[in-house]
Amino acid sequence: MAEFTHLFSPIIVGGHTVPNRIVVPAMHSGLASAEGEVTPELLQYVQPRALSGAGMMVAEIACVDSPRGRATWHQLVIDNRRYLKGLALLAERMKLGGGLALLQLHHAGSQAPAHFAGEQLPLAPSGGRRHGQRTPAAEASPEDIARLLERFASAARLAQEAGFDGVELHAAHGYLLSEFLSPATNHRQDQYGGDSRGRARLVADILRCIRAENPRLVVGVRFNAVDFVKGGLELEEGVAVACLLEEAGAHYLHVSCGMHESPQAIVEPASYREGWRVYLAEAVRRHVKVPVIGGGVIRHPWYADGVIAAGQADMVFVGRAHLADPGWTMRARQGKPSRIRPCISCNTCITRASRAFTVACAVNPRAGRESWPTPAPLPASARRPRVLVVGGGPAGMTAAATLGRLGYRVTLAEADKVLGGMLTAAKRPPHKERLDELRTFLMAELARTPVDVRLGQRCDEVLLSQVQPEIAIVATGSTPLLLPDGVATGELQQAVELLRQDVPVQGSRVAVIGGGRTGCETALYLAAHGNQVTLLEAGPSLAAGLEPGTRSDLLGLVRRAGIKVLLGTTVLAASSRLVTVRSAEGERREIEVDHAVLALGFAPYDPASPLLKGRVRALHLIGDAVRPRNIESAMREGELVAMRLEQMGR
Repeated sequence: MAEFTHLFSPIIVGGHTVPNRIVVPAMHSGLASAEGEVTPELLQYVQPRALSGAGMMVAEIACVDSPRGRATWHQLVIDNRRYLKGLALLAERMKLGGGLALLQLHHAGSQAPAHFAGEQLPLAPSGGRRHGQRTPAAEASPEDIARLLERFASAARLAQEAGFDGVELHAAHGYLLSEFLSPATNHRQDQYGGDSRGRARLVADILRCIRAENPRLVVGVRFNAVDFVKGGLELEEGVAVACLLEEAGAHYLHVSCGMHESPQAIVEPASYREGWRVYLAEAVRRHVKVPVIGGGVIRHPWYADGVIAAGQADMVFVGRAHLADPGWTMRARQGKPSRIRPCISCNTCITRASRAFTVACAVNPRAGRESWPTPAPLPASARRPRVLVVGGGPAGMTAAATLGRLGYRVTLAEADKVLGGMLTAAKRPPHKERLDELRTFLMAELARTPVDVRLGQRCDEVLLSQVQPEIAIVATGSTPLLLPDGVATGELQQAVELLRQDVPVQGSRVAVIGGGRTGCETALYLAAHGNQVTLLEAGPSLAAGLEPGTRSDLLGLVRRAGIKVLLGTTVLAASSRLVTVRSAEGERREIEVDHAVLALGFAPYDPASPLLKGRVRALHLIGDAVRPRNIESAMREGELVAMRLEQMGR
């Protein structure tokens, strides 16, 4: 029996009874073929999320007019009957959990890359070039608009024929229909421009056409209540647009926000609080009678249940959390929220998709890789090999728990007195508390296995004589880099050491040397505790190489925290009281401090392999012990070890 009675109550949508209030929204997976067809990999990706039992599941963006309307490679297409076979299989797979299966109909508009448009320019309500776009768009002619209406209507007919229960018009996030709705991008003076009704006319016409031709089909709209761009939709007009869409026949309204120019409002980085944009759905719901879907960084079932209970929305979309844990809905229904693998809002998923790769998830190694073989547990009669895992960070805990569940005799040795590795430090900066949720989850999963966990235990002769391992997995992580010889005088504190302290530094002058992600987050942590912080970076920019949306958010936080940033700055000498630097212009200066903190990056740390070589039949190095990277690499390699062992015949 579910603890979350509001979340798991039924609702009527377009004449269909939906079993609960959870919606898995459309999320681009990159698993369609380059031609836009459904693939076996896409079906395998959808299946566990469907079986979890969400009330509604919306398949990812399907282009209604390819190639001009495509947004990316490996996007679904629904502009020809050739796609019906695969789409029918997709609809069938999506219904396995008993919920409604919908397909999102999409046209990229001016966001279509030039190579898809060919000799034509990308299409938009008004011509010209939007901010940040290299290719100008062509203004949609009356003939173009007539074709668009026909293309969306045809796609809806094909979706119904394929077996989908409904379709969702993608009129959000600055794509074509969103561009028509927004005053920032629609400057037309004909019947498809001008006031709110004029700008909503195309979407309204599409709705009426689809409803008239397919009376049994659920037809919803995902639209922006606010664009978060200058001159764009504000909430008052967004509510008016919602009323116009309801008037035109929308069975439900899926409230979103954000444009190409405001991407953080679409796929939020970790600094955005849970449910931050539910207020948009609440405002819309006060003025319409059809069901309203709201959300935004929804991670916990109790929060989603509270949104429904408070009347802020009729249904809640839970997106990235279903990437992290396909069984999110099932575990919520079973009243086991602690078993949900937590999404940490790192945006690994969107980064991969934006680079034309298949979707991936930092905390779920199998997301987008559902076709990987699943290692089989050892038979009860089989000999159980002895495995030693050295290191209790994300890589080591994942490897140990995976092998423990498969029947290996596993010992996990961690030199520290607590598990977590770098997570114990990384969870401390502002907005990084989800990393502590991940650490807690991994420890709980490990505790459910028969793994022998030994804390405060280094890999030494005594341990090896006790365990007598046949297989060893080294997951000892990385060690912080130091300043070159002769630059540092005395011992300087490392950022990871500072972040692990239970008592924070307060009211001091602190120089953080190194402006990568760790340096920026350490500076934010120090600033949050009332310190005067100077951030020194030798390169021309901070947090280089970080995912663009997360980086932009991080730099904004640094700026608003009042942290002094010195770029192109070489450290000549550093002590705990004085840091001497040279600027990019060659100017030498001294900075008086109370503390100097190093955040120069990391190097692999592997003290165990020399001791283990020649004493085990298989030795595997994983995670940062191979090369310092990220949580995704650590957990993926921890999972892969089991597959490698099975291939080697254990």
